Amino acid sequence: MIRLPSPLSGEGLGVGIVFFVLSNSDQPLGAKMVTIHESRPPITDADIQAVEQQLNIKFPDDYRRFLLAHNGGRPKLGVFLIPDDPIPNQSSILNWFYCIDPTDYNYDILRNAEIFKDRMPPEFIPIGEDPGGNQICLVISGEDKGMIFFWDHEQEMDEGEPPTYDNLFFIADNIDDLLNNRLSEG
Repeated sequence: MIRLPSPLSGEGLGVGIVFFVLSNSDQPLGAKMVTIHESRPPITDADIQAVEQQLNIKFPDDYRRFLLAHNGGRPKLGVFLIPDDPIPNQSSILNWFYCIDPTDYNYDILRNAEIFKDRMPPEFIPIGEDPGGNQICLVISGEDKGMIFFWDHEQEMDEGEPPTYDNLFFIADNIDDLLNNRLSEG
């Protein structure tokens, strides 16, 4: 298992509960919730299946629901803690979620999976980024399937060396946990 010590103990977390509603709307429905702006055009289950087939993976059900509801976009509340980072109280910003759209050069999930496939362990796929080019990753196989990790490009292995887990840091149990409990205004 690659999971580091659990951040669920609450020690030093100070992150409030955020409610999340799956919707393509940019209009908030409640006081505290993650709104996704700039979602890409809606997709179908067949679109997701095509991507899964190309990548030879199966997305977790909660992530499939997220793609169907938003197909990427920018969360209004995007700051998250990286509890297992060696730097105390380290945080980052979830700048963009990747989408299924081959015409979107920067944020297409297939394109980004190709860019990072030899730079991170094979059970990880990038599903978003922070403003500095670090990746928000989804575990797509094994006992940790569905968990969300932060991939720090400043700590990645040198070119030509196999990727390690040394620059991957747990941030959420799954996409719902990330959206409902881990994101804040900062």
